[in-house]
Amino acid sequence: MKIFLLVFMFFTIACLLIISNYDLEMNQPENISKFVNVFSNWTGQVASNTVTLTGNVIKLSWMPK
Repeated sequence: MKIFLLVFMFFTIACLLIISNYDLEMNQPENISKFVNVFSNWTGQVASNTVTLTGNVIKLSWMPK
């Protein structure tokens, strides 16, 4: 449950940062569309970075010498 809460807080803060950095008023349809576009691009980049990071961690040698 704690992990879910942390992930939820992470995405909530990300949403608020996107809204404030792009000066979006969420009561206008064009701003909602722009927000969805920016948020989906950001989420895709986070997923891509996570895959890259995981791949690099798997390649490391974890056995002691």
